[in-house]
Amino acid sequence: MATATVTPEGLIDIPMDILERLQLHAGDKLEIEIENEHVLKIFVKSRKISEIAGMLQPYIQEPLTLEEIDARVENGFCRGDL
Repeated sequence: MATATVTPEGLIDIPMDILERLQLHAGDKLEIEIENEHVLKIFVKSRKISEIAGMLQPYIQEPLTLEEIDARVENGFCRGDL
């Protein structure tokens, strides 16, 4: 669990590791819901598809041929991963 701090101006200072994990940046919107006197639920507001385009780019590999896909599926079954 992380600890956020309320600043004298009434802003909530969210720890950097949380910001990075949720890929939040200055200006992003959060929705806050009060559950009871001592519990706040904070949700990342949905983003438009145009805002998230390219987000997975660092994880994209070169396209595979059908033969390469078949081989990887076969290997997965042989190892018991699938």
